[in-house]
Amino acid sequence: MKKLSILAALLAVFTLNVQASVIVSYGGSSLGLFSDTGTLLTSYSTTLVNPQYVVTDNSGHVYVSEWGTGAYNGSVKMFDIASGAFIRNVITTSYNFTGLAFNPANPGEIIVMGQYSAAYSQLGRWNTSASDSNVGGNSALAPGYFGLYYNPTISGGAAEGIYIAHPGVGILQQFNSSTMDFVANLSGISNPNDITGVGTDLFIARADGKISKYSGGVFTDICDTLSNNYGISNDGTNLWVAQYGGQVAKYDTAGALVSYFPLTNPAGIAYTPIFQPIAVNNPSFEAAFTENPNTGWASSPVGGWAGAYDFTGVLSPIATDGTKAAYGNVGVAYQILTNHTVLAGTYKILIDVGHRNDGY
Repeated sequence: MKKLSILAALLAVFTLNVQASVIVSYGGSSLGLFSDTGTLLTSYSTTLVNPQYVVTDNSGHVYVSEWGTGAYNGSVKMFDIASGAFIRNVITTSYNFTGLAFNPANPGEIIVMGQYSAAYSQLGRWNTSASDSNVGGNSALAPGYFGLYYNPTISGGAAEGIYIAHPGVGILQQFNSSTMDFVANLSGISNPNDITGVGTDLFIARADGKISKYSGGVFTDICDTLSNNYGISNDGTNLWVAQYGGQVAKYDTAGALVSYFPLTNPAGIAYTPIFQPIAVNNPSFEAAFTENPNTGWASSPVGGWAGAYDFTGVLSPIATDGTKAAYGNVGVAYQILTNHTVLAGTYKILIDVGHRNDGY
């Protein structure tokens, strides 16, 4: 008897880790996912009204704040990162929103800052599973705050808490992440627009075109980009800056420019390590092989492989997504993937491999 080589089932298809992906609000109406070279990968919306700040959570969602067109009529919208689908308005009440942040310790919430009258702004926590569901802990603020960041650091550098920026006054302010109570002023920074953090340091994008670092209680300018730095994020190593003058730029934490790509009026920005699947036709071999590798599994030479064979009681172990398998004695089984943009990154193919326990 010939020994059969068995490919039990192809699971979870290919997975692509997009190493450098940023979600940017731009152009006055759009929110999109971009590669580090500026390729638009996914468009979440092109009908937003003055989109501003952007933040992601740990569950595959992106949130964007709208400034709106009139007095205090913005919203905060939630989208699915992978599909681009709109999920819900998290907040529809009358605010001009000026900052968003996410605290991993409270995965069902986002931290929101917005101005709701000529005299008052508000900092609070909101439930992301429903619309207009305030969790509590709101703090009343004066108007004019722009930029919000939750810092998880609890020792050294910037302490754990919420940090907000006031460009007009030239300060950062720290608030308690649970109660929203004021903790401290961090003075000595002009024109702050947005905040992010790497390690124990805070980095501030400034409207005057500079980027500043807050480390050990001291502000230091690390670069002067000569552009309006609006939003800022990081990938754990580098800084990503939305420069409203017309580009998205990546800097290292010493202030050296790494790369950039042009974009119309980028405002808010968030880095996201997306795992983007590439679809494989008939991954569990429930259907037979075809002669067209563009539409399914084919083999070379033709007929060298077969699929849709039920190995119940014969194959050990059984494939995790069913009892069907493909098998062959000669040649190669292959499929041509034509319906996705393939980017540089790390790919994984997951395969269940078993053996026959009936003597073959």
